[in-house]
Amino acid sequence: MNHLERQVLDWIAESYPELNLGEQVSHLEVIEREYTGAGVTTSFDASGQLSELRSFNLVGPLVVSPALASDAETMLCIIDGVVDYLDILVRGDGSVEAIDTFKLLDEKVNFIDDPGA
Repeated sequence: MNHLERQVLDWIAESYPELNLGEQVSHLEVIEREYTGAGVTTSFDASGQLSELRSFNLVGPLVVSPALASDAETMLCIIDGVVDYLDILVRGDGSVEAIDTFKLLDEKVNFIDDPGA
């Protein structure tokens, strides 16, 4: 697993403590990494199960890097309680393969900063 993938997975595990992802994330092994031109999909072999028969996606942090014109969004897919794959999708120009330095930012999905709402 590369540094970017590890940091994104650790960020997600810390952001969703109720799911106890940390243990499973620490045992993940990369079985395939597919660069798509728009990003990368990394598939994992995982030991352990988060919970019985739960499938869902977790929105991860934004990846901000000088190698990207804008940023990249991240999403972790859980299938039947097991971490299956991580998607990193570049928004705008740039390549995931070119990312060397980066910082992770909370995307604040569905965040509304309107006191009247």
